[in-house]
Amino acid sequence: MSTIKDLLSGFNTDLQNGLKYNLNKGKKLVGCVYPVYCPEELVTAAGMVPIGLMGSETRLSEAGNYFPPFMCSIVQSICEDGIQGRLKDLSMLMTPTVCDHLRALHQNFIAAVPGIPVEAIALPLNREVGGAVTFLEKRHKKLAAKLGEIAGITITDDMVREAIEVHNEHRAAMRDFVAVAKAYPHLISATDRNRVIVSQNYYDKAEHAAMVRELVAACWKEDKSSWTGKKIILSGVTGSLNRFVEILDENNVAVVWDDMLEGSHQFLRDVSLATGDPYRALANHFIGSEPSCLLYNPKKERGIILGGIAKDHAADGVIDIQITFCEPEDFDWPTMLKDLKLAQVPAIKLEMDLQGANYGKIETALQTFLDTLSESSVTA
Repeated sequence: MSTIKDLLSGFNTDLQNGLKYNLNKGKKLVGCVYPVYCPEELVTAAGMVPIGLMGSETRLSEAGNYFPPFMCSIVQSICEDGIQGRLKDLSMLMTPTVCDHLRALHQNFIAAVPGIPVEAIALPLNREVGGAVTFLEKRHKKLAAKLGEIAGITITDDMVREAIEVHNEHRAAMRDFVAVAKAYPHLISATDRNRVIVSQNYYDKAEHAAMVRELVAACWKEDKSSWTGKKIILSGVTGSLNRFVEILDENNVAVVWDDMLEGSHQFLRDVSLATGDPYRALANHFIGSEPSCLLYNPKKERGIILGGIAKDHAADGVIDIQITFCEPEDFDWPTMLKDLKLAQVPAIKLEMDLQGANYGKIETALQTFLDTLSESSVTA
């Protein structure tokens, strides 16, 4: 019988290995930038594998010819990977247009990497207007036709429904996994939790779901143990920098939940097929997206929601991870911090850059934050 350690080691988090693995299985691949906002189900319906792209820690050398230095490092590293040929095996790249930097990536990737077709995923940022669902439904149908051309098939409504069901099963498996990670922090470290979540970017969703279910089943058989360290919630776009999660483990920190775009936002809700129309189902799913820094949300509810989540999960605090030059995240933080203070939930913002994070500074800030949490618990 495989041990939990063995099962965890089987989850691949390397982009190049993921591309090679799926190519060897005879699959065509479609890159999905910010997969939470890409209709990956349509890629699956076409018999291809969606490859999630959330940037990398690759060294930038050529991307600077297309972007100013103050652009988001996620965007720049994706373009750099394309220029360096690391994405050459993609049959298409999908880029959602939910922020200025992603819009620039769409245009600049076309110029920098002409060999890969690029499709803009135009999303209605104001999701409350009446025509938002109809607009997105029509856009998805056009995208499905293009994906069908690449795959050499005609995508039917039934094929899209089946793909949605596959992805919903994967979402359910991932929800079970984060529940296990919360219940067994002595078995599933922050690094392990991150590994499983990031790995979903590089597998067919049915295969990944099976791997996750096997891991979850193995964990539930183990005895629970009390956790003496701090329990925190991560918030932001991505926190999958390898050294950062190692620092969490080294400081005895357990991640009991996350509010990350490369995290729970990808599997928090199933796509409802209640309407019967799979394209309308996908459109409605986006319209009902949870508040994030990249979506129009005049109510600015993230801090209020996080405060409630922190209470529900008995978290000691919230760590908001901001990627350098991510203006939307920067704009959200003051309101988030105010609402978290009102909810009496300690919070800190840690700024990181995929290519040049100052981990010494980050670790010092984290340790100081953890010390304040300990002092608060003593005086409470």
